[in-house]
Amino acid sequence: MKYRKLRIAWSVAWGVAAVLLIMLWVRSYTRIDYVYCQLFNSPTCGVFSGLRCLSFVMEQPGSSGSAFDTGSHSLKDSPLLARELESETSVYGLRSFPGGRALVVPHYFVALLMALLAGLAWFHWHFTLRTLLIVTTLVAVGLGLIVWLR
Repeated sequence: MKYRKLRIAWSVAWGVAAVLLIMLWVRSYTRIDYVYCQLFNSPTCGVFSGLRCLSFVMEQPGSSGSAFDTGSHSLKDSPLLARELESETSVYGLRSFPGGRALVVPHYFVALLMALLAGLAWFHWHFTLRTLLIVTTLVAVGLGLIVWLR
């Protein structure tokens, strides 16, 4: 079997990521965790985990410097914040707010995606050049439609 060790490493890495995300999911019932960073004059990117959802946030650049921050807040310490987030996270999807956008997805969706990626290496793919050209064309058309609709 060709590339067997690489397949095992791929599966283990995505499997560990899925297990860690499940642990974060369980933790989201009692805590809100976040990580965000900004490099020089780029938009601020962040990931927030809390109340059974993950939020991937991108905000407009606020300053010209660089910043990196992590943190965690207990839901017991801030019941007002918990109620506010609970009301906002009942609907998943792409959201816009003043100064940025956020993609809100449930933890189980990302965990299932990671588990799928873990098993993906074990499928035996046999592509022809024609298949690759067709898929490349379809991806290009899809991306073009996304840009055109925006």
